[in-house]
Formats: sequence, C-alpha cells, structure tokens
Amino acid sequence: LANYFCLEATSTWERIDELEKKGTLTSRAVKDLKELVMLSQELRLSTYLIHNCQKDHLDIDKHENELQQLYYKFL
Repeated sequence: LANYFCLEATSTWERIDELEKKGTLTSRAVKDLKELVMLSQELRLSTYLIHNCQKDHLDIDKHENELQQLYYKFL
C-alpha cells in the first residue's frame, strides 16, 4: 500500500494515519486496521515467547484455545 499510494511515512502506524489524511481510509477503517495490526503483532510476539526465539510458524490447531482467548481479549 505504501508504494501504491506513494506514502512517505515509514512506520505502519504512520502509514495508516497518512492514508486517513489522504482520504483513502475512513476513520472507522483506520480504527479497525490499527486493531488488526495490534492483534497481529500480539500474535507474533506470543509466538516468539512460546518458542523463545523468532519463529514465525504458528500451528493454529495446537494453539487454538490460546489464540481464541487472545482474539477476544482485543474485541
């Protein structure tokens, strides 16, 4: 999206804000997108902590209950 919309911002959060300023995203879309980014970062961090290293593969079936709890925590 950053390349497509010629964004100058370098961080994910700044890019989302810039898309709102340009009128590409509504304030509701910005809120929802930021929540999704936050959730994905939480899932990634949880995965790193479970494996004690940066390991991006997550076995959904093995951690289904933990993921559901984490998901509903942010709703």
